[in-house]
Amino acid sequence: NLAQELSNRLKLKVRQLYNDERSQYVPSPKSFVINWGSSKVPFAITIPGMTVLNRPECTAIASDKLRSFHTLRDSGQVSIPEFTEDKDVASRWIEEGTVVVARTQLRAHSGEGIVVCSRTECLSVTFDG
Repeated sequence: NLAQELSNRLKLKVRQLYNDERSQYVPSPKSFVINWGSSKVPFAITIPGMTVLNRPECTAIASDKLRSFHTLRDSGQVSIPEFTEDKDVASRWIEEGTVVVARTQLRAHSGEGIVVCSRTECLSVTFDG
């Protein structure tokens, strides 16, 4: 399992935590926590000295595709594709010959909710659906 593999490679004790009642873990100031994609953790992560990678508040932003795009664009430090929430703008892009990649689900993964549109009729699935 992943926890065992990380323990072996890092030469540290690694435990898998759950963000529900199964977790009885109590962190200490020496704790090193790798948050594996959860926007919630079952304990306070504000203990001085504790290290948390992939903070829950950042995971919450990243898991929402639109919020993530806005955050990345607004940072001015990351190059991202041009995007719009305006159906008329997306229609114009298609009419100009651009293929538009749209989403029907903002919190999906593994390609779920992606629609590739080369005709304006396709946009009704994402904007009107």
